[in-house]
Amino acid sequence: MNKLIFDGAKNQYLYSKKKKYLDFCMSNGAMILGHSSKTFLKSVNFQKNLGSNYSFANIQNEKYQKEIKKIFKEYENIHFCNSGSEANIRALRVLRTVTNKKKIAMINGSWHGSVDNFMFDLNLKNKTFETGGLSFQKNDVVMLKHNNIEYSLNLLKKNRKNLAGLILEPIQASCPTKISEKYLYDIFKYCKKNNILVIFDEIITGLRAYDFTIFKKLNLKPDIITFGKIFGGGFPIGLCCIKNQLSSKLIKSKTKVFFGGTFSGNPFSSITGLNTFKFIKKNKKKINNHIENISNFIEKNVNDYCKLKNYNFRIQRFESILKPIFSNKSIINKMYKEKYDPNLRKTRDLQNYLLKNLIFIPKSGTIFISYSHNISNAKRLVKVLTQYLDVKSS
Repeated sequence: MNKLIFDGAKNQYLYSKKKKYLDFCMSNGAMILGHSSKTFLKSVNFQKNLGSNYSFANIQNEKYQKEIKKIFKEYENIHFCNSGSEANIRALRVLRTVTNKKKIAMINGSWHGSVDNFMFDLNLKNKTFETGGLSFQKNDVVMLKHNNIEYSLNLLKKNRKNLAGLILEPIQASCPTKISEKYLYDIFKYCKKNNILVIFDEIITGLRAYDFTIFKKLNLKPDIITFGKIFGGGFPIGLCCIKNQLSSKLIKSKTKVFFGGTFSGNPFSSITGLNTFKFIKKNKKKINNHIENISNFIEKNVNDYCKLKNYNFRIQRFESILKPIFSNKSIINKMYKEKYDPNLRKTRDLQNYLLKNLIFIPKSGTIFISYSHNISNAKRLVKVLTQYLDVKSS
């Protein structure tokens, strides 16, 4: 297949060589209001004659920080950068400074960006690398098993004296499931009891979850929260938000921690992020209801059809994050998902079929629902997806 290159985007559609693709990737979940939304265009038009970057404090970023602090009052130390990956790098730097420890615990199936320290995972046999050049860092990572609390707590107990902290995605895009909430509570409770610092990576869930974030929804208070994607409103952004108590320890530390970057907190990312943040805050219930109706429609109709036809396939979801699973069983973590779809071969075959029918999902298969999608779009996805399953079963 020829390389697909997009040359435009509007609302829920991507364009390539005059073809219009229904987009269910939405920039890996970043474009929750849709491509080139009114909020985005209004922000760009306002800023375009005022300069793109000053490399120093700017009024748009100052306004954005104040707006964020109204919602996240216990996290007044906010550092802006250019991506979620950068935010996680800074978060790890803070943990290692405060604890003077090197090891970091993480959970299999997580994605914390293209960061050397976090590009590890587990398959059904052992720890794996997501890329070359990382073997020398293998011993610095303690890999827990998602939704396996006994295994995870045993590893934390074994390594707690050497841990700088734990980083986790409260809901994994690789395996979205409501089962994760109980696992989160138990892991978080253990870490707090044993003074293990915790980073919540809410780069995907931030501003997408029903109460803005998972940590607010579950009433948990991690030491650091990282954000990205939706917070940029269509431009690159990352946020490292440090809890007030940890900020005090950081100030007392004799070691200075550097935060900086030429484009960090630039006016364009700040104003588009600010206006997106305010729009979502003002219309949260309306947006949530709209997205939930579409997400539920897709999940219910595909799964009902598969049950009727006895297909080994289902849609698994958490709120507006959906995942095609090539099994009729509920999958609790990424390892077992891959058991039914080794190397994502089936998912990529599905992606190619959808592309031929002018529907785009990423190679990972993760489907993100946006405010720009409608029920007609959902019906189209269900129709083409079930057609694919019929073809494969014949």
